[in-house]
Amino acid sequence: LLEAGGGGGAAPFPSLNGTTYNVPPSTAAVDALQAAGVPGVWEWWSATYFCATVATTVGYGTFAPITPASMAFFIVYCFVSVPVMGAALDAVGRLLLLLFMLAASCVSKRRLKSHKAETRSGVGLLCLTVVVFAVAFWNLQPQEGTREWSLPESIYFVWITLTTIGFGEYAPSPGATRAQVLTVCLFFVGIASAGFLVTTLGEGETRTAATFKHVVQHAVAEAEHAMAEAEAARKERRARRKAEKEAAAAAAAVA
Repeated sequence: LLEAGGGGGAAPFPSLNGTTYNVPPSTAAVDALQAAGVPGVWEWWSATYFCATVATTVGYGTFAPITPASMAFFIVYCFVSVPVMGAALDAVGRLLLLLFMLAASCVSKRRLKSHKAETRSGVGLLCLTVVVFAVAFWNLQPQEGTREWSLPESIYFVWITLTTIGFGEYAPSPGATRAQVLTVCLFFVGIASAGFLVTTLGEGETRTAATFKHVVQHAVAEAEHAMAEAEAARKERRARRKAEKEAAAAAAAVA
């Protein structure tokens, strides 16, 4: 993302640590340099936002450790935060889906218990999350001054966030506190919903595979039983023909 010196058609950025960079304006690299070079950007909330992006493995690249001590702490922090965040998001996803299903039950006046209803509720919750947060980011304009987000771009940002891809070309700028708070909320709602939906679909695939295995095993058992009955019938016919021949031979001998 960063090109030292000149050329490349990128916008020049003031020097950092004695090096002048050309930064593609359509990426979050400008924000990364600002976060590293401008005093006061790494405030309490910005650090919290950075910790959340790391724990969810989104990692936009807007904030990043640059000193050896912070890099060493970052490695240790990843070992602790990622599994803890995974367990937390799983619990939040289950709770959100339960609340959504209860609301859907109240609206439809019927109880939703089946796995199919659970999957449909998960899809509905995920779609609702994408729409609500996309409209919110579209109104906030998290990179105002650098670029303005259209509604499709906001939807794209929400999607790459809740799938934890986080390329970094769209991300709240340092200092955009409201957008950062909304992004953390998206972590807990969107990623939790998407993760639990994937888990639900996986459980459905497991059940389908188990059912298919049972059907195959039953078919194989039926085929083996049919083959055994056919073999028994052949043996019985051979024994009957042999007995008939012996009886005919004995009658001929008597005659």
